[in-house]
Amino acid sequence: MRPFCERAQISSREYSLPLQRALVDFGADDSFLEATKKVREHYGVEVPLEAARRHTLAHAKAIGAVTHNPRRRPRP
Repeated sequence: MRPFCERAQISSREYSLPLQRALVDFGADDSFLEATKKVREHYGVEVPLEAARRHTLAHAKAIGAVTHNPRRRPRP
């Protein structure tokens, strides 16, 4: 195990709860693109746009603020 991952209580390719909270906070106020820019500006962390979208919608769904069913891409 990696010491940082143990202390942060995350595993590879996961987002810590504080980072999720920042993404959700910024994502709820602005566009998801602006949320990623603010996370980079305030925390120095590059986060993909899809991650901001995914975490914001997941947390909103968890508190019942939105009922979100992801769009499925039509098959060719």
